[in-house]
Amino acid sequence: HFIAIQVNGDSEPALVKKHRVPGYPESRFLDGQQAQVFQFFGFYEPPAFMVLLQYVKTESYRTMDAMQFYKSLSAK
Repeated sequence: HFIAIQVNGDSEPALVKKHRVPGYPESRFLDGQQAQVFQFFGFYEPPAFMVLLQYVKTESYRTMDAMQFYKSLSAK
């Protein structure tokens, strides 16, 4: 469901400029047409990162923000 890449902003300044990366670390999710669907900043521990992956994989970003998604999981 995902293709992960890591970019070193110091060696890829054109990519940083194109995507207007404000700082590091940053995680960004793009759709098949390279349109951004979700991004977040900072480091997340693996369990929290997995919730964000679920959020993107289920396309829940289309109907709710990430915190609403997280709360919906804990309500189950």
